[in-house]
Amino acid sequence: MMRVLFVCSRNSVRSPMAEQLLRATGVADVASAGVVGDELDAFVLAALSEIGLSGPPHPPQALEDLHLGEFDTVVALSDDAEAAARALYGDKIERWNVPDPTETGGNREQRLDAYRAVRDLLAGRIRERFGTA
Repeated sequence: MMRVLFVCSRNSVRSPMAEQLLRATGVADVASAGVVGDELDAFVLAALSEIGLSGPPHPPQALEDLHLGEFDTVVALSDDAEAAARALYGDKIERWNVPDPTETGGNREQRLDAYRAVRDLLAGRIRERFGTA
């Protein structure tokens, strides 16, 4: 089975969301990491729970703690993640432009809408890239 790693800045929003979306398809072994590890964002759990998913089965982890050679595909979801992954893994990095929903202001519902939009964007990219339904 293909092994996929999603990487973002802190392993607290985009990469754990992508990890759980791909994991739910069953087409790949999947993990996520950040340039640094941070706490999982509560809005990620809310956005995932709306579609019947939970958070990742591991605490946030830093990219430097993983062996990138174990992965067939490494997908960077932020500029700093791309730079860090390329420094460790060379040119075998895919870059997806995914906005950071933590930069959205407003009330709780407006902020949650930004996380939903990222969730749906990631789900679409995962369907396109990995051929999932």
